[in-house]
Amino acid sequence: MPGISSERAHDVREALRTIVADPEHGGGALSNPHVMSNLLKDLLPDAPRETNLLVAAAEADLSGMMSEQVAQGIDAGSAIRLAAASLSGTTHFTDTACTWVATELAAALGLGEGFTGAVDGLPPGEITKRAVEPTRQATEPTAASHPAPAARRVVSLSAILVLVGAVALLLAYEFPVVYDPQPVRVLTTLPFWMASIPLIALVVSAIGGALLLRTRAAVMWRSAAGATAAVSGIELLVFFVAVNDKFVSSYGDRRGIGLVLGLLAALLLAAGGTVELTRQGRLSQAPR
Repeated sequence: MPGISSERAHDVREALRTIVADPEHGGGALSNPHVMSNLLKDLLPDAPRETNLLVAAAEADLSGMMSEQVAQGIDAGSAIRLAAASLSGTTHFTDTACTWVATELAAALGLGEGFTGAVDGLPPGEITKRAVEPTRQATEPTAASHPAPAARRVVSLSAILVLVGAVALLLAYEFPVVYDPQPVRVLTTLPFWMASIPLIALVVSAIGGALLLRTRAAVMWRSAAGATAAVSGIELLVFFVAVNDKFVSSYGDRRGIGLVLGLLAALLLAAGGTVELTRQGRLSQAPR
């Protein structure tokens, strides 16, 4: 069976560009196997093998995987290799075919300048792996015994900052914020109307950090998590500065470690939320 000719490869690239450029679909369609199957029936009616490969890549969310890795600082070439290895390890397509389709998806999404030039196909040969002979399967380890390494999941800086901030805030509750001369703690000593502010911030930041840990979370949810973390950090900064002014500056009370931890938590949450919002802003402006 022939490989993929340069003419057919050109048709595939044009089809992917058409899908991404369509405002009704956009780049998200490349991760939707049902949408891809329907669109490619019209765009590539005479390319069933290439269509099957593209639909398999959509089922594995190769485009989303590569976009996330590039957004987290991994170069496009490495992202393509990781995505191709993941697809090859979970499907019957050859390594060469998986690398080719990952490159085409990266070019369609504009993830790397070096992948937007000439369109190359695949040399003659199968694009699917041959079945292992029974006698060999019984005596030698097969590829399934040693699957290709899956793509790395890289925890974003924003998730680390927000989660560390949430931990620092939790510790701030356990230690006195001031001494007057008795220890004053946020939850057990301060009035509820004051304590409710950092309590709400703790819940919100914990949920936001959990969302940011999910590398494939939807853009909307990651943006919302970043915004709430930033707002929580600003509110906490105002709160703990007000506590410092009221008890330390005005009354002369002694500052406690809980106040320092609270200010640290506020800065971490604000920084983590800002980092995530900035990252999502860059993604939204990236070429499609």
